[in-house]
Amino acid sequence: MPEVSGAGTWLVAVGMLAVASAATAADIDWRTQVGYGDRIAMAAIDDAGYRLTSNGIERTIPPGPARVTTASVLFDALFALAQAELADARVAQITDGAFNHGQPLACECLETGEKWRYVWTRDLAYSTDLSLFRFDPQRARNGLEFKLSGARNAGVPAEPADSRFPVSSAPTYVVQDTGSGGSWPISTDRIVWFLGARHLLDGPAFAGKVYKALND
Repeated sequence: MPEVSGAGTWLVAVGMLAVASAATAADIDWRTQVGYGDRIAMAAIDDAGYRLTSNGIERTIPPGPARVTTASVLFDALFALAQAELADARVAQITDGAFNHGQPLACECLETGEKWRYVWTRDLAYSTDLSLFRFDPQRARNGLEFKLSGARNAGVPAEPADSRFPVSSAPTYVVQDTGSGGSWPISTDRIVWFLGARHLLDGPAFAGKVYKALND
């Protein structure tokens, strides 16, 4: 093999430096930003907390009650953002024009979002199953219980009373929401409701309602 020397040595060194610089830049990028198409979101941390910037809009997120420190500032910032949005979702009443003639309903629970000020079965159930049962178990339980309902048909026969659980013998069902995501005939709303509820069975009253809804 011919020996590399002189100008050739410098070219090799410069090439290796360029490769190393590119790798370092890429390594930094994944820690602080993510892009999709022509959009990019970036995160940084300072004394006030995390700064999230997306499409020229900047938002400061204070550290949440639960904190995580990883190699990615972006991941840590999004973890804090999730807790901030959870705080925003805590309400004392919920409203939807399709229910109760548009009048508020009392519920110490979690509304689905800024434009969806109600409790939707699949949204709450999936969130509870993933982690919400650890961050706000009481409101998660309240919301899941809100999505239980009796039968509309008064002629549906009552089930025999079960002395193990302090609940009524009237039939209890999980409410299926509208839309194609989990409503009839797919009916996965009822399935995922139980996935969320299974984490909140420490109280006998709620456990009894879950057991009854599962059997009815």
